[in-house]
Amino acid sequence: MSFSKIDALAHGLTGEHLFNVSNVGTQNIFEIPEYQRPYVWKKEHWETLFMDIIDNDFGYFVGAIICAKKENQGAFASTRYTKYDVVDGQQRLTTLSIFLAAIYTLLHKYDEKILSKKQKASFEQIERQLAVEISDEKYLARVFPHNKDNIDDYLNILMETFPDTITKATLSYNSSIKDKDGRRLIPKAYEYFKKCITEYAEGEDKQYKDDAAEQINRIIQILNKVNSTQLVIIKADSH
Repeated sequence: MSFSKIDALAHGLTGEHLFNVSNVGTQNIFEIPEYQRPYVWKKEHWETLFMDIIDNDFGYFVGAIICAKKENQGAFASTRYTKYDVVDGQQRLTTLSIFLAAIYTLLHKYDEKILSKKQKASFEQIERQLAVEISDEKYLARVFPHNKDNIDDYLNILMETFPDTITKATLSYNSSIKDKDGRRLIPKAYEYFKKCITEYAEGEDKQYKDDAAEQINRIIQILNKVNSTQLVIIKADSH
């Protein structure tokens, strides 16, 4: 995702790619502390976000995220990774990452031979957007909600989305992961976005229901719009 630049504020704030997937620069990891409220967005919020992104031009502004650099960077402290506590904007950040997971899950169902080289590259990039490889076959979730119910549900979605690489064995997480609860909001958001993306891909009156290539084109269009959304990210060195 791209961000607007901010130059004139007292804390020297800048804008940068939220989900940096290149090998250049520091990888951001966003942790949502336990003191923050759990995930509370519901259908009306998901619907608003989805329709705003679909109906508006590329580069649509979706809001701000405020975060503070963690004093304790953990066992994997490195110049390659920087962990931030999300102070504000955690609902939006979590939802955007769930949106990306839903896009990947649906694209993964198609025969890869149908995808162009550019489409395949965009599709494969989602895994690196949502999980950071911190060592050989060891991953951290890019977005990490510390609320216990939220993290169980969220990590289960990552494992369901990327079953070949993201598993209980490869995730860097010290606690046991319970099965997700489909009655809670994070799994419901995931299912909601899969449903909306499927309906959009098939077109009005399901005119593309049997046209896999056009469905892929339409899902990639959604992906490109999500990746072009504009946010302001405000970073502080500490709380």
